[in-house]
Amino acid sequence: MVLSKSVSGMIGRWKPSDLIGYLYRMFEVARTTRHEELRDAYNVRHGDQQTSSFGIMFALHAQGFMKISDTLEAFSAIDEYPENFRQAIFDALTLREMDSEMYVNGPWLREHTANSIDAAVHAPMYSKIADIARNWGLDDLAVTAAKYEAVILDEYGNAPDKAKAALEDARTWAGPDNWVLLRSAPRPRSNIARKGFPKRCRSSNVSRKVTLNHLRSKEHSHFERPG
Repeated sequence: MVLSKSVSGMIGRWKPSDLIGYLYRMFEVARTTRHEELRDAYNVRHGDQQTSSFGIMFALHAQGFMKISDTLEAFSAIDEYPENFRQAIFDALTLREMDSEMYVNGPWLREHTANSIDAAVHAPMYSKIADIARNWGLDDLAVTAAKYEAVILDEYGNAPDKAKAALEDARTWAGPDNWVLLRSAPRPRSNIARKGFPKRCRSSNVSRKVTLNHLRSKEHSHFERPG
């Protein structure tokens, strides 16, 4: 689809709110057009799975955001649009290769590399992202954002007590036995990896790169429009 190629070709160049507005206009065209080819382009297939093409495009851009504030801006913009658009945007979560890390870890990795993470600034951003995702009923995504909030408070802000409080608050709505939150509990200071990425987020780095390669292959042979 020409429009999808133009959008994916602008990864990292769009203002997040402008990106969401453009995706919504494309969504409305694909949803309401009389042209069968454009309607068919609404969905893409990957093996035996099918998902929204708009979800794939947004996932690619979410990984390409440069700053954590970009993720918050995008989520805030999506919140202004109808529920059916939000469902299409996050439909990629139905793919077996996908999980909610895809939507939040790209800019975090970049800010970590640039040594620009500020716990006082960025932890509240992930808290807001978690609140927005909860309001959409995307609890797994909200849990992931809450995990990043806690990791930033602990390992970048040197505030393990605040990290514990954030996790305890998240468990009130995610459940006391949520494994992601339990694994995110602050470690004793002597055990924390002080160089490189925090261990609590490292385990997903390789799988996220693999997933991103899968998504980028959408414009080639891996993703096809449904017949």
